[in-house]
Amino acid sequence: MISMSMMKITSNITAVQKITRYSFEQFMDILRKLTTEQIETLKGNIVMKSVKGRSDFEHSFMRAHAQLVKVSNLRTKGSKDMCFNAFEPPFPIVELNDLINLNQEGSRMEEVSRAQVQYRLRDMFTNAEFLNNYAVLFLGSDRTTGYGKTQLALALACHYAKARCEALGQPKDTAKVLLSSTIDVVKDFEFTQGTVWILDEFKPADTDSQVYVTENMLKVLLSPRQSGTLRARNNDIKLPEGVVRIITSNAVDGQDWCGKKILYSDPLKRKSIRFNITKPLVPSGYFQSKDVGHDPDVSAISDLMASRLAPDVEEETLASRASWTCPWRQ
Repeated sequence: MISMSMMKITSNITAVQKITRYSFEQFMDILRKLTTEQIETLKGNIVMKSVKGRSDFEHSFMRAHAQLVKVSNLRTKGSKDMCFNAFEPPFPIVELNDLINLNQEGSRMEEVSRAQVQYRLRDMFTNAEFLNNYAVLFLGSDRTTGYGKTQLALALACHYAKARCEALGQPKDTAKVLLSSTIDVVKDFEFTQGTVWILDEFKPADTDSQVYVTENMLKVLLSPRQSGTLRARNNDIKLPEGVVRIITSNAVDGQDWCGKKILYSDPLKRKSIRFNITKPLVPSGYFQSKDVGHDPDVSAISDLMASRLAPDVEEETLASRASWTCPWRQ
């Protein structure tokens, strides 16, 4: 067609189909931006095509698909069991309407003026701006054990993750909540924007389990608005912008939380909203009254365990047993 449209031809023209090659790293980068559902949908659309009708990209994708999935799983190995979908948590979480004493107040140091800005626990559940801009600390003395700080953190994390997913029109499997008690354990986890990270019973003062925590590192940890890296054993943790951080710990105040070696400085006070829990957050016996989290076969298991244990005996019987000798040892 080109030759027919020309007035004069001085050379031969040969049309050669362009050969495009894709690297494995390019495919990994593509998959990193897709949800599991989108990846499988892509594969399904390719499978529906005839082999001859597939593009070079589709041929390459099908050849590498199994290995791509394997590498993706390896990257989250060790932390994938701690990450769950906010719409389908793997364990019981208190219902929002059953939370109590949400009028307890917390504070944060304001920029420039250094004045203390007051917040209520209820505000964390109604204004996403607070979680997007600041880390939230739920602290309490040792006497507040059992008050429900962890349940409060889980309820808040799922509430935010689900609302964000629905508001942005994203697939449900993007509503991720990551639960850990140390930083090192999530070094292989691939954070994405919108992930809610709960650091439960996390205390920088515990230098045995939190080896590399410093004041500068806490500045990064408490800054969800900015991307950064956290030092961990043998590997650094990469945090993109928009990872929500919720932290619980037994400590009477911010300095007790940081410990003697780390100053609870003004930058840390500015980057975090700290609540000192003094009242229960979950009704006493909540899960027992709801019959939540109980194994339905617990009675049968208990009966079997009891049947295999010798019944109680009197002291005289015990004394006679002590003098008894096995027949095959005589």
